Amino acid sequence: MPSLRELQERMAQALVGRPRTHGTWPVARIAIYRRNIAANYRNALAASYPVVRRLTGAAFFGGAVDAYVVERPSRSGDLNLYGDAFGDFLAHYAPAASLPYLPDVARLEWAIDEAHRAVEVPCLPEALLAGFAMVAAERLASLRLRLDPSCRLVASPYPILHVWRANQPDRDGREHVRL
Repeated sequence: MPSLRELQERMAQALVGRPRTHGTWPVARIAIYRRNIAANYRNALAASYPVVRRLTGAAFFGGAVDAYVVERPSRSGDLNLYGDAFGDFLAHYAPAASLPYLPDVARLEWAIDEAHRAVEVPCLPEALLAGFAMVAAERLASLRLRLDPSCRLVASPYPILHVWRANQPDRDGREHVRL
């Protein structure tokens, strides 16, 4: 008799893995769960990557998400935290090869998503300056400053911010971007 862990692994593979025979499990019932899970992943990643979805179209995006889920299954119950490696995935996803800027656009969108979820640290400029005023002048050079938790850096050879801005909901998406 299989252990609970083995049953859970088989069930997870049946739900998000590549389709195949699932032994005695009713394939039609498993298919219902597979469709629901696929829709949940697509919706979750569409919320984090709306510009990638707009650039590629719903069908392409759905296929990319499905392939991503198989390659990198979620390790958390929180779908808000899933998708951090989608940009890296797109960099080697063969159907996206003709869009070399797409992985960096995805990385930018993930950085924006992370920034929105970051802890807010209240820091008024006046309070920061008052703190500096309390430090002896000879110690100022040795101070180490921390960036705000929402701060992210994304580097790209492509004008990804321009691509991102041109594909916001208030834009028609027809703006020409020189890559």
